[in-house]
Amino acid sequence: MNNNYIKFEEERNFGEIISATFTFLRQELKGILRALIIYTGPFILLASFFSAVNQTDFFSDDLLPSNDPLFFYSNIFSISYLLSLIFILLSMTMMTCTIFGYISLYVKNGKNNFNFDDLWKSILNNFSKILITQIVVGFAIFLSFFMYIYPAFYLSVALSIIYIVRIVENKSLIDSAKRSIFLISDNWFLTFIVIAVIYALISFASFIFLIPTMALTMFYTMSNLSGEGEVPGLLFTIVMLISTFLSTLLYVVPFTTLGFQYYSLVEKKENPGLLKKINAINEN
Repeated sequence: MNNNYIKFEEERNFGEIISATFTFLRQELKGILRALIIYTGPFILLASFFSAVNQTDFFSDDLLPSNDPLFFYSNIFSISYLLSLIFILLSMTMMTCTIFGYISLYVKNGKNNFNFDDLWKSILNNFSKILITQIVVGFAIFLSFFMYIYPAFYLSVALSIIYIVRIVENKSLIDSAKRSIFLISDNWFLTFIVIAVIYALISFASFIFLIPTMALTMFYTMSNLSGEGEVPGLLFTIVMLISTFLSTLLYVVPFTTLGFQYYSLVEKKENPGLLKKINAINEN
């Protein structure tokens, strides 16, 4: 196996998981980014485009102002808004399949021992079940908010590795949920800290990319409030496309972190790495 191979199947503490994430991404960034741009990029661009269209319609002269009490909601929940939500869901599904599929192939086949055809087959095999899982998990967490915040808070962490479980272990939705909760049960707080820290870092980086879009949005908002009625144009659409595309790609970092956390928890709970070594010794 390649000397630069990074072993996922290893128990790691908080610092080692964060360090391994960035080490792996430095090594594999070219391949992962290429895959994300090819497979996930079109969905991100479409989501960004329809979001820009929705905001452009909202600020247009024809839509401001109105005496209709439902005017505000009808503009927010427009067709372009609904389309942007659909493509956001599809882009996140494709990103999940791409990153976890890449990690799964890396672990199974080794560094440089798989190609984009292998990854594409993995994406096709997993896309529908990951899409369904995202919808069900999102709905479950949403419903749990009505049972106070704590159940939703707990569940969002306990199910954080359900997607990689579905891809790597090829389990059903229910079995994947049980497996995710089982692995995290004694390591909930560690998983929470890992998720919180890595998402805080990425959220800050995403905020930087989104500053141009937020600045333009504020400008058009103030313009309409002052009565000048400036309408977002091509510049706004282009800026939003670029900002959203770059900020979304950053989520490769927390996804990779969850990959390392999953394998670390499996090793901690079941120690399959040790069993493989014992079996290898026995075979020799």
